[in-house]
Amino acid sequence: MVAPITDVEEKMYAMDIHRSIIRSGIKAGLVSHQDSFSHILIPASGNLFIEISPMYGKTEKEPLMVYTDYGVNTESTAEIEIAQMCSYVYKARFTVKYAETSHNQRSLRNVASQVSATGTMLGAIDHEAPSFGEFLQGALYKINRELSIEIYPVSRASRN
Repeated sequence: MVAPITDVEEKMYAMDIHRSIIRSGIKAGLVSHQDSFSHILIPASGNLFIEISPMYGKTEKEPLMVYTDYGVNTESTAEIEIAQMCSYVYKARFTVKYAETSHNQRSLRNVASQVSATGTMLGAIDHEAPSFGEFLQGALYKINRELSIEIYPVSRASRN
Protein backbone atom coordinates (compact mmCIF):
# COMPACT_ATOMS: atom_id res chain seq x y z
CA MET A 1 0.00 0.00 0.00
CA VAL A 2 1.38 3.38 -0.98
CA ALA A 3 0.35 6.63 0.72
CA PRO A 4 1.34 10.17 -0.31
CA ILE A 5 4.15 11.77 1.64
CA THR A 6 2.40 14.99 2.64
CA ASP A 7 5.43 17.15 3.46
CA VAL A 8 7.22 16.20 0.22
CA GLU A 9 4.05 16.80 -1.79
CA GLU A 10 3.53 20.18 -0.10
CA LYS A 11 7.10 21.29 -0.85
CA MET A 12 6.74 20.12 -4.47
CA TYR A 13 3.55 22.16 -4.92
CA ALA A 14 5.18 25.20 -3.29
CA MET A 15 8.20 24.93 -5.59
CA ASP A 16 5.90 24.67 -8.62
CA ILE A 17 3.94 27.80 -7.61
CA HIS A 18 7.19 29.64 -6.79
CA ARG A 19 8.65 28.72 -10.20
CA SER A 20 5.46 29.91 -11.93
CA ILE A 21 5.60 33.26 -10.07
CA ILE A 22 9.24 33.74 -11.14
CA ARG A 23 8.36 32.84 -14.75
CA SER A 24 5.59 35.44 -14.72
CA GLY A 25 8.22 38.12 -14.04
CA ILE A 26 7.63 38.69 -10.32
CA LYS A 27 10.35 38.51 -7.66
CA ALA A 28 9.61 35.84 -5.04
CA GLY A 29 11.31 33.73 -2.40
CA LEU A 30 10.56 30.30 -1.02
CA VAL A 31 10.68 30.40 2.79
CA SER A 32 11.26 27.33 4.96
CA HIS A 33 11.02 26.88 8.71
CA GLN A 34 12.81 23.92 10.32
CA ASP A 35 13.37 22.23 6.93
CA SER A 36 9.66 22.42 6.13
CA PHE A 37 7.84 24.73 3.69
CA SER A 38 6.47 27.82 5.41
CA HIS A 39 5.35 30.27 2.71
CA ILE A 40 6.22 32.08 -0.52
CA LEU A 41 7.25 35.70 -0.01
CA ILE A 42 6.58 38.34 -2.70
CA PRO A 43 7.93 41.86 -2.09
CA ALA A 44 5.73 44.72 -3.27
CA SER A 45 5.94 48.48 -3.56
CA GLY A 46 5.31 50.78 -0.60
CA ASN A 47 7.00 48.59 2.05
CA LEU A 48 4.36 45.89 1.53
CA PHE A 49 4.84 42.19 0.93
CA ILE A 50 2.63 39.15 0.33
CA GLU A 51 2.96 35.78 1.99
CA ILE A 52 1.38 32.86 0.13
CA SER A 53 0.72 29.94 2.45
CA PRO A 54 -1.58 26.91 2.60
CA MET A 55 -5.17 27.47 3.70
CA TYR A 56 -6.44 25.71 6.79
CA GLY A 57 -9.59 23.62 6.66
CA LYS A 58 -11.70 22.58 9.60
CA THR A 59 -9.06 20.27 11.03
CA GLU A 60 -5.86 20.50 9.01
CA LYS A 61 -3.77 22.33 6.43
CA GLU A 62 -5.00 22.01 2.84
CA PRO A 63 -2.53 21.46 -0.04
CA LEU A 64 -1.59 24.38 -2.30
CA MET A 65 -2.72 22.40 -5.32
CA VAL A 66 -5.47 19.79 -5.53
CA TYR A 67 -5.31 17.16 -8.26
CA THR A 68 -8.57 16.02 -9.85
CA ASP A 69 -8.75 12.97 -12.11
CA TYR A 70 -11.90 13.02 -14.21
CA GLY A 71 -11.68 9.33 -15.11
CA VAL A 72 -12.71 9.97 -18.71
CA ASN A 73 -13.08 6.73 -20.62
CA THR A 74 -12.15 7.21 -24.26
CA GLU A 75 -12.25 4.75 -27.10
CA SER A 76 -9.82 6.33 -29.56
CA THR A 77 -6.53 8.19 -29.41
CA ALA A 78 -8.18 11.23 -31.03
CA GLU A 79 -10.62 11.46 -28.13
CA ILE A 80 -7.75 11.21 -25.65
CA GLU A 81 -6.08 14.29 -27.19
CA ILE A 82 -9.32 16.30 -26.97
CA ALA A 83 -10.55 15.17 -23.56
CA GLN A 84 -9.29 16.86 -20.44
CA MET A 85 -8.35 13.89 -18.29
CA CYS A 86 -7.25 15.73 -15.13
CA SER A 87 -6.44 19.13 -13.68
CA TYR A 88 -5.05 20.98 -10.68
CA VAL A 89 -6.84 23.63 -8.64
CA TYR A 90 -4.56 26.19 -7.00
CA LYS A 91 -5.62 27.32 -3.52
CA ALA A 92 -3.84 29.39 -0.89
CA ARG A 93 -4.05 32.13 1.72
CA PHE A 94 -2.59 35.48 0.64
CA THR A 95 -1.52 37.59 3.62
CA VAL A 96 -0.58 41.23 3.04
CA LYS A 97 1.90 42.71 5.52
CA TYR A 98 3.65 46.02 6.00
CA ALA A 99 7.42 45.88 6.64
CA GLU A 100 8.38 48.24 9.46
CA THR A 101 12.16 48.07 9.83
CA SER A 102 15.12 48.55 7.53
CA HIS A 103 16.21 44.95 8.30
CA ASN A 104 12.93 43.71 6.82
CA GLN A 105 13.44 45.92 3.78
CA ARG A 106 16.85 44.32 3.18
CA SER A 107 15.25 40.89 3.54
CA LEU A 108 12.53 41.80 1.07
CA ARG A 109 15.00 43.13 -1.48
CA ASN A 110 17.22 40.06 -1.29
CA VAL A 111 14.37 37.52 -1.06
CA ALA A 112 16.73 34.70 -0.17
CA SER A 113 15.33 31.20 0.19
CA GLN A 114 15.82 31.01 3.97
CA VAL A 115 14.79 34.61 4.77
CA SER A 116 11.44 35.37 6.34
CA ALA A 117 10.18 38.92 6.79
CA THR A 118 7.98 39.95 9.69
CA GLY A 119 5.67 42.89 9.72
CA THR A 120 2.25 44.23 10.55
CA MET A 121 -0.54 42.16 9.05
CA LEU A 122 -2.93 44.32 7.02
CA GLY A 123 -5.27 41.53 5.95
CA ALA A 124 -5.60 38.09 4.41
CA ILE A 125 -7.75 36.40 1.80
CA ASP A 126 -8.27 32.79 0.79
CA HIS A 127 -8.29 32.27 -2.96
CA GLU A 128 -8.54 29.36 -5.37
CA ALA A 129 -8.56 29.10 -9.15
CA PRO A 130 -8.27 26.47 -11.90
CA SER A 131 -5.27 28.08 -13.65
CA PHE A 132 -2.11 29.75 -12.38
CA GLY A 133 -2.71 33.08 -14.16
CA GLU A 134 -6.20 33.32 -12.71
CA PHE A 135 -4.83 32.25 -9.32
CA LEU A 136 -2.22 35.02 -9.06
CA GLN A 137 -4.05 37.86 -10.83
CA GLY A 138 -7.35 36.93 -9.19
CA ALA A 139 -5.72 37.08 -5.75
CA LEU A 140 -4.27 40.55 -6.46
CA TYR A 141 -7.71 41.71 -7.63
CA LYS A 142 -9.39 40.18 -4.56
CA ILE A 143 -6.85 41.90 -2.26
CA ASN A 144 -7.70 45.21 -3.93
CA ARG A 145 -11.47 44.69 -3.67
CA GLU A 146 -11.87 42.99 -0.30
CA LEU A 147 -9.01 44.57 1.66
CA SER A 148 -8.96 47.94 -0.18
CA ILE A 149 -5.19 47.63 -0.70
CA GLU A 150 -3.59 48.39 -4.04
CA ILE A 151 -0.54 46.19 -4.19
CA TYR A 152 2.10 46.02 -6.92
CA PRO A 153 4.53 43.07 -6.72
CA VAL A 154 8.19 43.85 -7.43
CA SER A 155 9.31 42.70 -10.87
CA ARG A 156 12.43 40.62 -11.16
CA ALA A 157 15.31 41.77 -13.33
CA SER A 158 15.49 40.20 -16.75
CA ARG A 159 18.40 37.89 -17.52
CA ASN A 160 19.45 39.91 -20.56
